[in-house]
Amino acid sequence: MQPLRRLIVLLEGRQEVVPEDELPQLGPIRPEDVEIALKNTRPSAHLHAHRYKKLNADYGSEILQCRYSIRNDLLMVK
Repeated sequence: MQPLRRLIVLLEGRQEVVPEDELPQLGPIRPEDVEIALKNTRPSAHLHAHRYKKLNADYGSEILQCRYSIRNDLLMVK
């Protein structure tokens, strides 16, 4: 995202229309770009927790617990 933001800043600073063949190139992703992205990214699953609960209630989506044993390198589910 940061390379795109740097490009937008360059283009917004110009008053004239830039011909397509003269557009600046999108720069490389730098290590600090990744650090900024990680710092600014937040998990969003909690925003949809009510949907997951409804899905579980409607369709029984849940982790099933089972007992198992290993015999002769085979997984035996009981």
